[in-house]
Amino acid sequence: MQNAGTDDERKRAYELQALVYRVTSGMLDRLGEPELPRITAERSMAAAERTGDPLLKRERRSVKADLREMADFVGVL
Repeated sequence: MQNAGTDDERKRAYELQALVYRVTSGMLDRLGEPELPRITAERSMAAAERTGDPLLKRERRSVKADLREMADFVGVL
């Protein structure tokens, strides 16, 4: 992000970062990792928030709901 020269470049970098973290979170979850999916999902949310894009912010809310659901499930175990 530091090398992004313009605001548009910075926004695009955060969009890509949010996407990569989101995909990584899903893959780690499928591989059975216990903690890493939550960490990468949180990073995805932070990057999405920095974009200012309303669609990515909506995705952020979806990720938060997924994290709450994961926490509830883990609490049951």
